[in-house]
Amino acid sequence: MLEVELFTTDHVIRGYVETGGERLSDMLNNRKESSVLITQAYMMRLLNVGKTAPARIFEACIEKRFILFARPVAQDLTHKSLFRRTTRQIYRIAVNVPAFEIQGSIHTTGSLDIQRILIERPEEFIPLTSATARYMLNPRLVIQSGILVFNKSHVSLIAEILADDAPRGEASTTP
Repeated sequence: MLEVELFTTDHVIRGYVETGGERLSDMLNNRKESSVLITQAYMMRLLNVGKTAPARIFEACIEKRFILFARPVAQDLTHKSLFRRTTRQIYRIAVNVPAFEIQGSIHTTGSLDIQRILIERPEEFIPLTSATARYMLNPRLVIQSGILVFNKSHVSLIAEILADDAPRGEASTTP
């Protein structure tokens, strides 16, 4: 079981999901399941975060297509096979989904091609590392996460963030 937060256009739902030993991104990209069952859950309207207590719910079933992004609450310690290690390039990107601005690092094999991320990648949910999501309707609501997985079907903008002093596409070896 993995404790997660799932963000929709209006709510954040926090609770536990069964990942079957897979990473959160792999579980969300499993095409055999169109929904996510979350147990021991709390739900809150995004506009009320910090104002009222979340509602306790026993469990909820959320259609994946309505999830804007998700994040593990604690570090997701599941990894891909050691035999699948490849050298990847790291790029800082900005992603806009309804009411959220997200920034984080994407890991790709080869150079960054923004169109490829949205069109050619088969996954619906794409992971970012060292990510920050800002809720535009409540600027005090800022979510920082080591891993954040966004739903590419909700993206209205995606762009590379260029730093004047940083090399483009820093190399890393990731599982």
